[in-house]
Amino acid sequence: METRKIGQAVGLVSLSIGIADILLGKSFARGVGAGQAKGSLLFQGVGMREVATGVAGLVWPTSSVPIWTRFAADLADMAALGAVMAKPANPKRGTAAFALGIVIGAAAMDFLAARAIDRQTGKDGRHGARPARKANATFDRHENAEGKTTMDEKAPPQATPAGKRSEDWKPEDDSPLDPPGVSGGTAGTGGDNKVQDELGR
Repeated sequence: METRKIGQAVGLVSLSIGIADILLGKSFARGVGAGQAKGSLLFQGVGMREVATGVAGLVWPTSSVPIWTRFAADLADMAALGAVMAKPANPKRGTAAFALGIVIGAAAMDFLAARAIDRQTGKDGRHGARPARKANATFDRHENAEGKTTMDEKAPPQATPAGKRSEDWKPEDDSPLDPPGVSGGTAGTGGDNKVQDELGR
């Protein structure tokens, strides 16, 4: 998938989750047993953060920074839900565990998406950004001293005059032009023949 499409997809998902957390924060808080007061504030804060990262992902879809930010926030959400689930008096521990599983899945997807963008943009430290390939370019394949295969671009073939094969034709040298009357490499031959013809008459 293209870098832009990855960033836009994650941005839309983040924006949708953020709006849902803001509007349904109280219901989500009661559902996981986090308490209606503190839990609703927690979910609404998470929602505003998701909206911010979602907008950033849509504005800069080719950057992995918004997705890495969302991944870091996912880790914080996992810690918060883990603390809620660990309360012995929480009657909604099963729902909290389900929510924790959803956040873990979202964190895994964010990690893979951010890594994919970094690979395609050459920011992962291993693969540089691929140079643009010229149209109709040809390459020589060979191995270097370390045994790694590399590709070197061949020089474009030199244009040859019509009717001559490229292997037989050689470019003309830079020697000066012959003076007038030169034919076949012998100076003055053409002029001398004309004078002899006139005298013969």
